Amino acid sequence: MERGKKVERMAPSRDQMVRMLKDHGISVTQQRLVVLRCLLEAPGHPDAEAIFSAVCDRDQVISRATVYNTLNLFEGKGMISSLDIDGHTHHFDRETKPHGHFLCQRCGAIFNFEVSTEALQAALPGFRITKQDVYFKGICPACQKDGVRVDDTAAS
Repeated sequence: MERGKKVERMAPSRDQMVRMLKDHGISVTQQRLVVLRCLLEAPGHPDAEAIFSAVCDRDQVISRATVYNTLNLFEGKGMISSLDIDGHTHHFDRETKPHGHFLCQRCGAIFNFEVSTEALQAALPGFRITKQDVYFKGICPACQKDGVRVDDTAAS
């Protein structure tokens, strides 16, 4: 659901994907490799249904439950992170370093941006941060150029 040019991602080699799984303590299976490839090749912040659809497009016989369970395993092992920025869809993010997200309420695109962890730690001295979710919502520059009023928020 990302707006604008479709970004082609470089497909990782099978060896690179095997290494990624092993580096995160995940046993290598054919199903996990297929799900990982589809996740890595997906633009933006895909949800589980988008990954499942990509798996099906590859003519792979993998159940929806296997895709969901594999994505949850990847998240649990710290290989990916998840976000619930739009209130109804669970999206996945390949970027696991601390950062924030901006959701365009017009086109639905989700954008990453840097967040200063130093500033956050300075604002909360003595606190141990275990999860960081920084979300902003509004209208992206492309939609603003299309003549969308800032108060025209089709999605919430």
